[in-house]
Amino acid sequence: MKPSSIYQILAGACLLALFAACTLPPSLQGVLAEPDDGQGETNLLLHPTDEYFLKVDQLFAEGNYRDALRRTRRIYKEASDPAVEEEALFRIAVILSYGDNPDRNYKEASDFARNFLKQYPESRRTLSIRSILTLILEVQRGEAEISTLKGYNAIQEEKILRLQEDLLKIKEIDVQLEEQKKKLE
Repeated sequence: MKPSSIYQILAGACLLALFAACTLPPSLQGVLAEPDDGQGETNLLLHPTDEYFLKVDQLFAEGNYRDALRRTRRIYKEASDPAVEEEALFRIAVILSYGDNPDRNYKEASDFARNFLKQYPESRRTLSIRSILTLILEVQRGEAEISTLKGYNAIQEEKILRLQEDLLKIKEIDVQLEEQKKKLE
């Protein structure tokens, strides 16, 4: 599998996981229905913690991954509600592993994913985080293989340069031998 394909798969999986993350757990929804306003519509009020994740989602959608991550880390550190902490931990792993994030950090993302699985083995996010972790490990294997191949290619290029130098020397010797041969004739 090509490295670019692996990144595309990981990016897709992270997007899918993040969209799944947009459905807040019941304890986070904090949606309170206000009475019908007489026009057949119920007004919804969001709990203050939802605003943190809404801003994170907005930052993420805008491609501002650094601020989305910073804000999510803050939510994680300050969370007093276990559901908020769980959601933040999940989102940190997603943002860190997202393929389009120029600051992605697969090592840190896999650490957060493992921590998530350890703390929340029965979470509704468990399957998503395991998928992300599997893809991260596949990307890391691919990157290690690329690094190995680059090293191998560098060695081969070095050998090619030496052989080209040797060929030039042989041609010079051949020219000198031809000149000496002409002098002897």
